[in-house]
Amino acid sequence: MKMNNFLLSEKIYKLSETEILILTDFWDADKQRLWIKADMRNTNTVDELYRISFVNKLRGYFHFTATIMSNHWIHTNLDRPELEDDDKFSDIGIYITKNDKLIKKITYKTPHISELQNRFSEEIHKFDGEYIFNNINKEPIFICGTPGGGTSYVAKMLQYCGLFIGDDVCRFEDRKTFESTSITILQWYFVRQIIKEKLYKDVDNNIDNIFQLISGSDRMKKWLINKGDGSIDSNELELFEKEFIKVLLTFWGDNLLDLKWGFKKPFNMIWIKYLIGIFPNAKVLIVDKKKENKIEGRSFEGKLFEKMDQKEYELFTEIGDDLECNNRKCDFDKMNKDVDYFNEVMEWCGLSIKTKEDHYQMLVDLKYDDVKLIRR
Repeated sequence: MKMNNFLLSEKIYKLSETEILILTDFWDADKQRLWIKADMRNTNTVDELYRISFVNKLRGYFHFTATIMSNHWIHTNLDRPELEDDDKFSDIGIYITKNDKLIKKITYKTPHISELQNRFSEEIHKFDGEYIFNNINKEPIFICGTPGGGTSYVAKMLQYCGLFIGDDVCRFEDRKTFESTSITILQWYFVRQIIKEKLYKDVDNNIDNIFQLISGSDRMKKWLINKGDGSIDSNELELFEKEFIKVLLTFWGDNLLDLKWGFKKPFNMIWIKYLIGIFPNAKVLIVDKKKENKIEGRSFEGKLFEKMDQKEYELFTEIGDDLECNNRKCDFDKMNKDVDYFNEVMEWCGLSIKTKEDHYQMLVDLKYDDVKLIRR
């Protein structure tokens, strides 16, 4: 590999007392090529046989596997067409096996070509977080519900119809999250500060943390159950508002301040009284897709949440009796199959409605799985 490239990043993983894996990526501006290098180091004098696989399942044309000995390296590359292919853009799984036994799996967050060509640039923002907070619409839409229950797809629909859901969400074609990065970090920071549970610190391991929230400590469970009782500690609300304002700059960017806005997070319901505390006129859209004994085609998270008992499920889909806010349920399946129902929800959100033809075209553009059935 020619070294006229420049280093993007380097990460060291300790595999054992004697083994480390060094992952580096390089950008070759001349060839418009991204190199990913895996360097296996082992201070043990006994040679081991390693196999390192780079796998991207959504890209059938990119799959690389090689076998190396200790203290050797391999590399693979992505060329410009792969880096700018938005439609099939996804991360790369790096699997490390030792003597045919899997010992580590790492996810490489693939950058887009635009990020590589303009890697260093100065950002001068027009507004700060407090100015944004004081001047934006005070009637946002908070999308919540159970993970795996269609919240991401509904957020995608609302964005398609004109709702601004954050300058820091994932790319348009990613169907898995559609969540603001800054709001995600704020959620876990806030939970740790308010509940004072140091256990919930891994913002990347989302699904494990979710189930710890439900079945974990008595302190956390009590807070969850009482989330909708309407009472808010003034110090907690002040902390929440302060931290919310801090992340607004990342969330909003340099977009116009008069946008209709909101954000999606399945666990918005967990902290809904704090959101309503700073935005009393907000709307809460609750996506509900629980189907008893029907888990075929559901995501991993969706299958887990299907197995919840009703009381646990309602923690994520029911507003507390004492909390007054403008809210409504949203049937995920009817949003896709019934244009009249879809328009009813859009009107409630204050967004544009669609003709039957436009609704179908939206499903095509958003790659809805059963779009052919809708046309029939």
